[in-house]
Amino acid sequence: RSAKPITFTDSRQGIALNRFAQGARVAGHGLLVLDAGMRVRKVAQDYEAGADWERTATIETVGLSFGFLSGATASWAVTGGLGLLLGATPVGWVILIAGGIAAGYVEGTVGDQTTNRFATQLYDRSGMFAGFTQ
Repeated sequence: RSAKPITFTDSRQGIALNRFAQGARVAGHGLLVLDAGMRVRKVAQDYEAGADWERTATIETVGLSFGFLSGATASWAVTGGLGLLLGATPVGWVILIAGGIAAGYVEGTVGDQTTNRFATQLYDRSGMFAGFTQ
């Protein structure tokens, strides 16, 4: 079985869907920039406080990277799987988009938290990062 394309009764529906997709894309990029900015701020605060900012930078970089990858993968998998089932109707598209966003957010958050714990343990146990700054 293959999914049918969405049929629109008039061009306004197609334009509205296109605008929604563009807005979602901009919002997604904006949230990624906001997340990265908050992490940079955390590193800068540790630097200014004289704390181990290299440790914070390493952990936050690993967390952001893995969180992004796992969230994007989960979102892609959910939208791909649900797309075959729900993509035939406008209501199906709304469920599909909401499901993809939810899966991406949950998996990205869990991936970030899990990776932060792992990176913290690895950094603290490993001597390979010692001596970067003197």
